[in-house]
Amino acid sequence: MATFDGTLSTDPENDVLTYAWNFGEPTSVSNTSTDASPDHAYSASGTYTVELTVNDGINSAFIDRDVTVE
Repeated sequence: MATFDGTLSTDPENDVLTYAWNFGEPTSVSNTSTDASPDHAYSASGTYTVELTVNDGINSAFIDRDVTVE
């Protein structure tokens, strides 16, 4: 089980943030989440590109990172 954390994201106007995670595992039923700090269980070993988009209702910011699952 992997735990991800987007709670360090901030907005200068303190607008409410929404989160859109993609865990990079296209065959997974639960490949996405809108939680700020979701858990995800990968079904197989490998390297996956995890993407997070944070939106404040006006602007979005995007980041991705590779995660290696052994």
